[in-house]
Amino acid sequence: MLARITRNPGEYSEAFVEQFKIFHHELKDFSMLGNLTEQLESIKESFDDRSLSALTLFLECKERLDNLEESNDALDKSIDLLLKTAQSLNALREVIVKGLESGLRNDVPDAAIAMRQKWRLCEIGLEDYSFLLLSRFLNALEAVGGAQQLKENAESKNVSSWNDPLGSLFVGIRQLGLSGWKPEECTAIGNELLAWKEKGLSEKEVAVKMARLKATLDRSRRLTEEYSEAHLQMFPQKGEMLRKALGIPENSVRTYTGSEIRAGSQNFERFF
Repeated sequence: MLARITRNPGEYSEAFVEQFKIFHHELKDFSMLGNLTEQLESIKESFDDRSLSALTLFLECKERLDNLEESNDALDKSIDLLLKTAQSLNALREVIVKGLESGLRNDVPDAAIAMRQKWRLCEIGLEDYSFLLLSRFLNALEAVGGAQQLKENAESKNVSSWNDPLGSLFVGIRQLGLSGWKPEECTAIGNELLAWKEKGLSEKEVAVKMARLKATLDRSRRLTEEYSEAHLQMFPQKGEMLRKALGIPENSVRTYTGSEIRAGSQNFERFF
């Protein structure tokens, strides 16, 4: 949105543009995305060489993406960079999740406990940021035709345009698995998607291959619908109990449930 407003200088008043930039900055800070880089930098010293490589790659991609937001050709270059940033986020979050799997001894120093808490906050921040990346990727994809364009490309046997959407779907499925939602099923679907990307959707026997791919997409859709349904069953009742106990407005419960579903990387459900 910011890139669109600033694309053509003079199209919007300077006062409006300046206020929108302030709003954009405050919104990033409110959603904890503005300081994600600082959070990650704070745990950099605790990384080994492999982990540091994943961190460096993600921060480089994120910086390029942040700079692209301010340029006039952001919409033209965003799809490729958004996908690369999401893929680097996947790799970094895998490193952090793996590092958090082991427990802490009872005699660990306070500094180690504090560092572990920083790791957890970074892991949560990466999950939130993945939602933003997938949302922006889908918006960029829709700007160039979206699902209708993909359908027309498949019908004309031009299937190369499916590579990036499949890549983003893999990112979303992997994010669910890292969040602990049916990890075995997420791994199985992820392997299917990777197999499709490696084999490619060649022009030969497109109809047969697209039918098989649809089965994988249907499997992905069922997974995301189950995730959404689980949240809808879990949060409203418990949230209502807390709402009454704490005197929280009723609409806050529904808002919280909806935000939890969206934060779980469910934007890619829009592909279906």
